Amino acid sequence: MNGAAELQREKEGGTAVVFFGIVIAALALLGLPFTTAWNSSPDLGHGWALPWLIGWLLWERRAALVAVRPGPLRWPAWAGLAGLAVMVLVLRLLLGAYPLLPTALWTLGFVFVGFALAAAVLAGGFRAMSALAMPVVLILAGLPWPSVVENAVVFPLREMLAVVTVEVLNAFDVPSLANGTVIQLPGGTVGVDEACGGMRSLQASIMIALFVGEAAWLHWRRRLALLGLAVATAVMGNLFRVGLLTCAAHTGGETRLHAWHDPAGYLALICTLLVVGGLGWRWGGKAALLEPSSSGKWSQSPRAGKGKLAWAVTALVIVALIELFVRHWYGAKKETLADQPEWRVAWPVHADGFHEDLLGKTGQELLRADEYAAASWKAQDGNARSAYFIEWRTGQKARFLPLLHNPEICLSMMGSKLLGRFDMPPVRIGRLELPFAGYEFSREGQVSHVFSILWDMDEARAFVPPPAIDGWMTVFRARWVDVMARRARVRVEVCTYQVIGATSREDAEAKFRREMEGGFLVETVAGAPKSTGR
Repeated sequence: MNGAAELQREKEGGTAVVFFGIVIAALALLGLPFTTAWNSSPDLGHGWALPWLIGWLLWERRAALVAVRPGPLRWPAWAGLAGLAVMVLVLRLLLGAYPLLPTALWTLGFVFVGFALAAAVLAGGFRAMSALAMPVVLILAGLPWPSVVENAVVFPLREMLAVVTVEVLNAFDVPSLANGTVIQLPGGTVGVDEACGGMRSLQASIMIALFVGEAAWLHWRRRLALLGLAVATAVMGNLFRVGLLTCAAHTGGETRLHAWHDPAGYLALICTLLVVGGLGWRWGGKAALLEPSSSGKWSQSPRAGKGKLAWAVTALVIVALIELFVRHWYGAKKETLADQPEWRVAWPVHADGFHEDLLGKTGQELLRADEYAAASWKAQDGNARSAYFIEWRTGQKARFLPLLHNPEICLSMMGSKLLGRFDMPPVRIGRLELPFAGYEFSREGQVSHVFSILWDMDEARAFVPPPAIDGWMTVFRARWVDVMARRARVRVEVCTYQVIGATSREDAEAKFRREMEGGFLVETVAGAPKSTGR
């Protein structure tokens, strides 16, 4: 009898292992959009540690997750799968077009957690759910904060860091001034951007505190204390980093600033890890942090049976089919773009005085462009010409960054005064009609005419800015239009061309059109280099 009972326990244990293996596979597919977000945003790079941390915690609880007894499967579990299918389908389609959309990512995060906890309840009751809760909740630490939280926390934090840094510098006779999140020095400026100002290290510190608190089985009061210490350490570490970078910029200019940028960040993060990990080690004990638990402390729970295996397999199939459908949905659009006519810039590298204008690292960080080129030269009429070309083709940045880089903004910041804007007929390049906009500027008594285009490469037309925010439903509808159009990516390019020495708008337009159609812009095919010499 004892032998038969032991054999039955081993069989049931194997069933539980298979059940949780299927659930973990479904969670891995469900979490694929998270990996896309981690890969797309530098501020979410710490998220790549989460699968390993969660995996370690699950392995540490392996005895608890298999030491369970059979229990019935009720109809609400199947109804929950139907709701899961609808929600995941909508969210995956949205995230296919907007991979960094915080609302969709957080909603998917709660679906991820809810599915994992529901599986734990089915397999082992609420005790098993308690063992699984914090490991899966940890995934939320790798998601981008909603704009309302970022505006309320991160932006004031960056301004505070700039003010405190300036006060310390002035105390050491280093003249400086804080202007928002920018520190003005005698020889230049230092921007307290997201990486320097806390977003990346603050989220990573919260992740570390949550993991250490769970790994050490700390009481909830000590977990809160550890979380507060992690936040405080992150803030102090970023204050040190901003101060160090500002001193580097003051003594060695932009070159030394960029040389210290990443090492200072890593140093601040390592300090946070040592402080939080050390305190968790002391509070929880070395064994709690390093040795997997085999006590089976949650072993008095009901076990997954064959019906629950069918439930888990159904969930895995649903998530897998949705993933395949979403990939096919957006993949079909990419195939239709293969023959789309495009254009490229053919720089007049043999023109008199041709000079390529390189973009500094600060400018690269601001633009975040996938391709950039700029140059100046003398035209055949002896007058100066200049142009720049920018392309965004990855992530969500092409949806908003091009709107921040147009002649009205960029040239005005460089000291030019806008005299007026004028429309003109499209410039025909091969099969394309390019709708350039004309501008007239004045700087130091010299009038120049600027022609610029903001081009949607996927739609082969002028880029249409997103609608103004007028309630969440308006935003959702606008984004759903992109989903229905299968726009998994938005590729936008900007070309701005400046003509100096023209006698009038008409003269400037005639010279511009002649030079464009004379070879500065040429038609090309998808995938060809967009900026070449001739």
